[in-house]
Amino acid sequence: MKLARPSRLELFPLIYAAALLNPYTYFVLHLTRTYSWVIPFSVALWIIFDWESLKKHPDILRPPSLQELLTGVAIIAAAVGNCLLQEPSSRIFGAFDSLAVFIGLCLLLFGYRSLRPLWVPAVFLLVLGSGYKIEQILVNRSGYDKWLAGSVASIAHLLVPQLTSQGNKILLPRGDPSYLVVDYGCTGIKAILAFSFITFVPIISSRRGAAPKIFWILLTAAGFWVWSVVRLVLVSLAVLKWGWPALRIHTMIGFSFFLGWLILVVYLASSPRSSDQGP
Repeated sequence: MKLARPSRLELFPLIYAAALLNPYTYFVLHLTRTYSWVIPFSVALWIIFDWESLKKHPDILRPPSLQELLTGVAIIAAAVGNCLLQEPSSRIFGAFDSLAVFIGLCLLLFGYRSLRPLWVPAVFLLVLGSGYKIEQILVNRSGYDKWLAGSVASIAHLLVPQLTSQGNKILLPRGDPSYLVVDYGCTGIKAILAFSFITFVPIISSRRGAAPKIFWILLTAAGFWVWSVVRLVLVSLAVLKWGWPALRIHTMIGFSFFLGWLILVVYLASSPRSSDQGP
């Protein structure tokens, strides 16, 4: 039995994941631990959602030109080279670098025009990368980190009465570490912005009326915010019980909630896209 040859679109998420999740990117370029699995998983999830329209899109079906191939290689090489120029102690291959790899692979596999049908995951990576600065500005001006630490401690206090907060610190009654710092990178603002965006697109593209779309958009944003609080409560309880091992995987714990909510909302809120329907 002869197996069908996979299409370039089928290979794309696999190649992208392999380009990020490999020993060289992880240990030499220092791929951001925060998004090491979240980025390729989210891109693959979007492609699966939009598969029916993508697989027959003319900008995906066309082969790349030699110029596009060379440009794609140059973009990826520039991202890797720029990372290697940094001091190893401060080097990090972040969301913007992952965006450069994404764009480079789009050019290598499909050409420039593929960025039109694949604009959603590209903007998702852009929002994710920009979120660090947005978080920093919002937290510095609003004191949201202190409010969040207090709210998390108040909720966790119902289960562990000795757990309290001080400023942006969650004070654990026992164990090591003895406290958790909720800095701007832990507030979840960038994840709320990025995952809300990638969820809004299928909701807006659905055949639902204006009122249901607004309802699901508001519910989606509220849900991501609620999960951003719940994840910190569970992380605090996990660290209290298991210590440093739980702290090392706290990012994975947190983003599991975001991805779970994303999948649930897209499944419930979106119906077949109007562009895919017949007359």
